[in-house]
Amino acid sequence: MRTSYVTGLLVSALVLSFSGWSAAQYGSAGSEGMMKMWNLKAGIFIPSGGGSLDTVANIGIEHEHPANEIIHGVPGNFTLSIDYAQFKTATMTGEKNVSFIPVFFNWKHHYPISGSNTRTWFWGVGIGEYFTSREIREMGMTSKSQFAWNAQLGYFINPSWFVEARYMASKHPEDSGILVLDAGYNF
Repeated sequence: MRTSYVTGLLVSALVLSFSGWSAAQYGSAGSEGMMKMWNLKAGIFIPSGGGSLDTVANIGIEHEHPANEIIHGVPGNFTLSIDYAQFKTATMTGEKNVSFIPVFFNWKHHYPISGSNTRTWFWGVGIGEYFTSREIREMGMTSKSQFAWNAQLGYFINPSWFVEARYMASKHPEDSGILVLDAGYNF
């Protein structure tokens, strides 16, 4: 349990340092002419593995930063995303709740409506880590962290609200794959 708190604190510190750097450089979100840089998400995780994990609710936050400001000439945005869900997993003594926190560094590209500045749809890919409070054998995770990857496709309903589908997996996609369906708010 202590490890998950330490991991949570480290991830929070990373997000806060990243957001402080970009806020100082770009101003506050929602300012006239400024890019909205935060996405708040909620939805469901649907495990695709052969195990007995149920579909569960998730919440997440994502911070976007123009890629061109970090590496000149690169289109799109770099993002840091963190989600949280809680699975029930089988143990020798019965079922236990397991905190599941995927953290990803992504590249995301937005496509505007013909010539307008309004984003309408986007896609992206990323790499990161699955963090858990204990092993999840149903997902082939025998440690509390594991390298992972993801791909996403989304659509902005209007300039602030969007829907998104993601697929994330680790080294054994047949066991560790998760389909994510989210609705989100961009601010």
